[in-house]
Amino acid sequence: YLTLFNPYKFKDYIKYCDIVAPILYPVNKIDENLNHLEQCGIVLRLIKQLDNKKRIWPIVQAFGEGPNWERQPTPDEFTNIAFQAVINNAKGLLFYSFASAGGKILMPSGKTFWYLLDDKLLVERMKLIISVLKPFTKLFLNDKLAVDYPVEINGALEYKWFKKDNIYYLFITNPYKDTRYISFESKIFNTVMRMIYPEPKVFKSKTFKKQNIDINENSITIEVKYLDSYIFTFE
Repeated sequence: YLTLFNPYKFKDYIKYCDIVAPILYPVNKIDENLNHLEQCGIVLRLIKQLDNKKRIWPIVQAFGEGPNWERQPTPDEFTNIAFQAVINNAKGLLFYSFASAGGKILMPSGKTFWYLLDDKLLVERMKLIISVLKPFTKLFLNDKLAVDYPVEINGALEYKWFKKDNIYYLFITNPYKDTRYISFESKIFNTVMRMIYPEPKVFKSKTFKKQNIDINENSITIEVKYLDSYIFTFE
């Protein structure tokens, strides 16, 4: 088991460990424009390039307000980081959080205080994301279930396809500070398309256009705003 702050140091140690646990702590500024969540995907892909057989268990930021972080992630930022992890081949997730009780504790050095968070919204989102992702564990653990399906995107976007028992699964999240669109052929949609997250919805008609989803006889287009995260299935 190996964890390091500097992802470029993994190349010196990766051959000695069974599990690689990159630290995904991108939220360290109050101004969200100074935080770059897309770095999470970059770090995860770097590790995969170093050794694509090592299991990756990223440590997802669920804390803040300490000496080096001005605030904790918002629930949507936390979700984005967790989705980037599973999209980029994570086989497990670790959440690093201070206790949810208020107050502060003094570190052994006697010089530094670490603040204990009291953020009920973040704690509840953490519980929700665990419950949302857990049913898909078999997809995440079996690399043979990951598939490619042609898409068109206006720029980069974090996404991944799986296929199991003739059902396609699509995970999407947007760490970029603008709106992206992902489009693909609608023939993947035979009888029903479902949105699993963020809210359960069922689409049975191949002619649908509302809010962020456009379905027609040729294609499906999904609008993905900054920090939006989705799970869809197609049967």
